[in-house]
Amino acid sequence: MLLSLKPLIGKLSKKDLKNKDKYLKKDVFVRQVKKKYKLSFLAFFFLLAFALPAFSQEPYVVLKKYSVTFTLIENTAIVEETFTFPTLQNGFSWYLPEDAEAVEILGSGSKMELTKDGLGRKVIVSGKFAQVTIKYLTDSLIEKTKDKFFLVDIGKVNAQEISVTVQLPESATLKYPLTAPEASLQTALIPKPDTITTDGKNIILHWNEENFKQGKAILVRYQEPENFLSGNYGLYGIILLLFIAAAVFFFRKKSVKAEILVKETKRKEDKKREEVAEHEKEPSHKDLLTRNLFEEERAIMETLLEAKEQELWQKQLSLNTGISAVKLSRKLRNLEAKGLIEKIPYGNTNKIRVKNPGQKK
Repeated sequence: MLLSLKPLIGKLSKKDLKNKDKYLKKDVFVRQVKKKYKLSFLAFFFLLAFALPAFSQEPYVVLKKYSVTFTLIENTAIVEETFTFPTLQNGFSWYLPEDAEAVEILGSGSKMELTKDGLGRKVIVSGKFAQVTIKYLTDSLIEKTKDKFFLVDIGKVNAQEISVTVQLPESATLKYPLTAPEASLQTALIPKPDTITTDGKNIILHWNEENFKQGKAILVRYQEPENFLSGNYGLYGIILLLFIAAAVFFFRKKSVKAEILVKETKRKEDKKREEVAEHEKEPSHKDLLTRNLFEEERAIMETLLEAKEQELWQKQLSLNTGISAVKLSRKLRNLEAKGLIEKIPYGNTNKIRVKNPGQKK
């Protein structure tokens, strides 16, 4: 049975209360209180849940189903949260852990925006959808003391159905036997999951809404096998790796220099061939017409050459090139004098056409 925290807070010193916010941010407050007042493990677990990121949605959004999968790899959790709505939605926002990285929306074709307000960091999803999946990475859900434990609070999720799956790291095992009572100090799972399975490499735990009648905070205590790089084995391994690296470096030093020289020579030869090919390339009709023209004259000719039948109304030409009417008239006279265009009068305006238009290339 969980202990009430009010009597405990009332016994704290003024110094503890003054530094409470600072401690909570650094996860020190929980350890200090536990050390001073010897809380039971369950009270410690309850208090710690408030110090960790809570999964939270905007108020008044009732989900038809909330599904989340936590894939644990070393000290990082890959989180995939799927939200199923009873009706089509125009938008949705969801609070994320402060350290969430690589946030993305899967499969809905919706757009997202990451922002921050007084309650924390959140993702805003826009578009029309009845289901959306948010994926991200976070380190805030895994803590390491003498062993490792995963702790998440989904108490603010408002859904008719809830499905939570936690996949432990490869080869990891639960810290304590499943037969241990939930109220015991040596319990590995709170609450007890609906199913426990394995794919041969990882233990997979699953909870549904029936498992959260007493609360929506999940605790998993587990342990991982000793790493080869730990202890004396790690020291010997590092020495061996350094020796191998030094030997490889010594024997490959000359060959690496030769490879670099060959690559550099080949790069220079390729560049020279490209320059020769560019120089010998036959100029296009467009290049011939725009050669030796000023910038605005070239823009006029390129616009005409790209137009249908290589002709445009003078007003269209002004709009497409961004050249004022007065300056355009002057530039057109220059091009007409050079024999590149011709004007065809139509009342108060002119149609400008490339003189003797050729095939566009």
